Amino acid sequence: MSLKNQKIKTSLLGNRIYIKKHDEYLAETMFYYVDSDRERLGKFLPWVLFSKTVQDELNYIRHTHRCWDDGTIFDFGIFLKENNLYIGNIGVHTIHWKNNRCEIGYWILGKFEGQGYVSEAVRLLEKHLFEIGFHRIEIRCSSLNFRSANVPVSCGYFFEGILKDNTLDIEYEKYSDMYVFSKISTSYLKDNIEPLTIMDKVPIILIAKNLPQYFTQKQIEHLKFDIDNQKGIIYRRNDKIIGFLLYFSSQGVVEISWLGVASDFQNQGIDKALKDEFNNICKHK
Repeated sequence: MSLKNQKIKTSLLGNRIYIKKHDEYLAETMFYYVDSDRERLGKFLPWVLFSKTVQDELNYIRHTHRCWDDGTIFDFGIFLKENNLYIGNIGVHTIHWKNNRCEIGYWILGKFEGQGYVSEAVRLLEKHLFEIGFHRIEIRCSSLNFRSANVPVSCGYFFEGILKDNTLDIEYEKYSDMYVFSKISTSYLKDNIEPLTIMDKVPIILIAKNLPQYFTQKQIEHLKFDIDNQKGIIYRRNDKIIGFLLYFSSQGVVEISWLGVASDFQNQGIDKALKDEFNNICKHK
């Protein structure tokens, strides 16, 4: 059976939230949410300009139903479990059935930002997508949309790079860059050692701050600088970075500058695994 013949579930239940295929009755609420938060949402979501009436939202919902049937887009509302309150959308789009890959997009009303609801929705949806056979999931967002970029970082997506001048803002006649993140089925929910990226700085600093016996405040300041200027690797368990190693080259010799493992994961061989991977990197230089 081809992946395209696999059925996407119309609802998925999480710990605090659930996601559900749109119903037409949601059109009025959806329009009210968009209209009340139009300035914030419109900074990064071009479709906001075309949502001018409740009928526009109803047309959009009907469009998503046709796309669902065609297998081109699967769009869900995000709801709080405790009171069934609608708080935003999450969807699957840019689907390449032949290559088993897709992209996840999302938005949430401003007053619900920063509470982890979108991250929970992403984890909920990606789990289902991997279960039915998708191999690669991408998340893309504007380099100026820091909150949106925090979602794939917190969900353990690999930061692949920046698409320079990828999007033209017609209103301001300026181009903006786009961040690209990915997660692969073969590394899903497994321990992985990955190259250090600029998106890993915050969790690394947090690990160091929670190890005061090894990192003084002055050392942490040096670490911040070195993360930006040295190469490194990180140890990830599921969605969480729990170890790191930075290294530099001096007069043809590659040396370790920093090594840290989160306090809750000490004495589990993570430091050895990082050193082994570092030695493997040195062998191939």
